[in-house]
Amino acid sequence: HIWDTADWFELSRLPVVGNVNRAFSPDGKTLASLGPLGITIWSLDGGRAIRVLDDSADLFRGNAASPLTFTTDGTQLIAARNTSSAWGVFVLSVWELSTGEEVGTLSGGPGHTGAITDLSLGSAQNLLASASLDHSIGLWDLEEQAGSRSLSGHRSEVWCVAVSPDGGTVASGSKDGDVRLWPTSPPERRDLIDGAFLPLGFSQDGSRLAALDGGQTLTIFGLPGLAPEPTIAVGALAAVGADLGVAAYSLPGGSVGILQLDSMEESRIVASDEELDFLVLSPDGSSLLTQSKLQKMCWWDLRQTDGPVATLGAEAAIFSADGRTLAAFGLGGRIEIWDTASRSLRKAWSSDLSFGFSAALSPDGSKLATSGGLSDSENLISLWETSSGELVGTFSGHKQSVRSLAFSPEGRTLATASDDGSLKLWNLATRQELLSIRRLGSTLRHLQFSPDGQWLVGDTSPNNLGGRLRLFHAPRG
Repeated sequence: HIWDTADWFELSRLPVVGNVNRAFSPDGKTLASLGPLGITIWSLDGGRAIRVLDDSADLFRGNAASPLTFTTDGTQLIAARNTSSAWGVFVLSVWELSTGEEVGTLSGGPGHTGAITDLSLGSAQNLLASASLDHSIGLWDLEEQAGSRSLSGHRSEVWCVAVSPDGGTVASGSKDGDVRLWPTSPPERRDLIDGAFLPLGFSQDGSRLAALDGGQTLTIFGLPGLAPEPTIAVGALAAVGADLGVAAYSLPGGSVGILQLDSMEESRIVASDEELDFLVLSPDGSSLLTQSKLQKMCWWDLRQTDGPVATLGAEAAIFSADGRTLAAFGLGGRIEIWDTASRSLRKAWSSDLSFGFSAALSPDGSKLATSGGLSDSENLISLWETSSGELVGTFSGHKQSVRSLAFSPEGRTLATASDDGSLKLWNLATRQELLSIRRLGSTLRHLQFSPDGQWLVGDTSPNNLGGRLRLFHAPRG
């Protein structure tokens, strides 16, 4: 039913089937409705159908109908594709209304990894907002027909979104009952680096951060301004050590490049006959661990590169910050603690670690923190004495799997990040929660404190908003 709200006179009735999504054109003369046959454009003068848009029938799936909206000038219609198509899935398709032809999709920018649930157009800035089950809101510039950025922070599926009349604010509502207000033009942030970066390490004074991006380049950012230094081409795997003075990285065919970053002098070692899938450098830059699928983990002394000095039956390994202790993790949950100076085994024990576990050594190597992995239904963090292999306590509070752990430089605080979207800080002595940040909007990985304790960094998955580095001013103590 179409009503004139001035006098509530019924203007027309349209034979629209079911409770489907619909939208008025900006001039109020036409209506778009989404039904089993596709998107129908109706003239409100007489209630007649003008056309059904091309290739729009597959947008309707029972109750999972896709939202739609007209562009500001009324010449195009935008609708979400939540089902697989030639244009992709979870994309915003664009139709030219004069011909009914689908002309493309809104490109780039935020993108979505879950069904798009709502659309809202702010005519003041020609800005389109999209809500999604992936817990995010996307902002799109319709003049450029491209994405501009994402808004993350909801802890549940975002079901509805609205742009204010002046285009300065976006409101969103989620499944858990939260309503949030977002500025569309926020002040510049100095705690985010957009991109699929993996944090590698800090300088000793915390003034520089090294990171590896998806293009296999090493970038060093100045802190706090995040100004990047010239990038260095490396490999798919990389590590840094010795106050960012040396970098190790994988090369094709199983070789490793060792680069002195001050002089840019490179040396190479042949670590394997096949591509490497694991590489770790000791904090002082003197030892290297490598592994490939068909080869045991090799321990290299970079002061003598004529061959590995030891091999380990491990799947993963980490060094303590002082470089004196190595923790190695093998099949069946076996944990080994090694003395790096003598390369001798200090202690070994069995645990219930499973696929997806995380681990961190305290700076002096005396404590080891581990998460149980994806099969741990309690989502606990375990704290071990490395000298005895004794379990001295657990940390409980995360709602989903714990993905990353890091000790603060003085060894009194443990940082943990979980799939529940939270970051927690714990007092190591009391095992009490000190702080919880619950509105990250995505899982942090590869947590690291800077050696001076000023910064805590983590990265998000490239599958989430294209990936980004998150920096926190770390509380001391």
